[in-house]
Amino acid sequence: MYPVLFTIANFDLRASYVFLFLGILIGILVGYKEAKRVGISKFDFHLYWISAIPIALFLAKVNGYVFRIRLGNIPGQLEDILSYGLVSYGAILGMLLLGYFLTKIRKTNTALFLDTVSLTMPLILVIYRIGCLLNGCCHGLETDSFLGITLPSGLGVLVKRYPTQIWLILLNFFLFAWLWSIRKKKLFDGLLAIYFLILYCLGRLFVDAFRDLQRVFGPFSFHQLLAITILLTTLYAYLEIWLSRRSVVE
Repeated sequence: MYPVLFTIANFDLRASYVFLFLGILIGILVGYKEAKRVGISKFDFHLYWISAIPIALFLAKVNGYVFRIRLGNIPGQLEDILSYGLVSYGAILGMLLLGYFLTKIRKTNTALFLDTVSLTMPLILVIYRIGCLLNGCCHGLETDSFLGITLPSGLGVLVKRYPTQIWLILLNFFLFAWLWSIRKKKLFDGLLAIYFLILYCLGRLFVDAFRDLQRVFGPFSFHQLLAITILLTTLYAYLEIWLSRRSVVE
């Protein structure tokens, strides 16, 4: 595809980073509109994003490194860690945890803030995944199925593969569209964050089954095991909230 959009003075402007930047920029603009609607202060919003961007990028890099660890072959230098690609799980967890701790320190509505963050994350990922497609990373397994499309791997090898990058784009697009459509009708603050984590993890469980990933536990990759962990944790939290709300009503 087009991993490098163009080169300036021996500097390669990579598609993945261009679309990551565009995703963050558009996510912030949409998030600001929603934060203004629900009454989140400008100070809290700007403080969050100034902190979130470097933290999310760092955790995404570390997360990408962890997924590629081989037992007995663990590089010890920071540049080795940062040489691996971005992984969305690290960024997602980092952004949500930062929102949680920031609102606890600022003594503001944590659940409402996490809803606003969760609304913007799938939009950021939609745009970022376009860069993945152009870069050839996150590619699917080779297949002769009718679902296959001729796409390159990260090494540029063109073969018929499951178009997992396109599936991830569609997953995040429809997730953002649905969350945006129900944001004014949610039953309680925090519900958008719960819906986002549940549906995102379910989608990743499906898509990652068709990706060219190392299987570490039966048919499951690290990505899928983390998705299962986050999914079960979120479902437990949802159950606790549902039971507490039911007891209040009764």
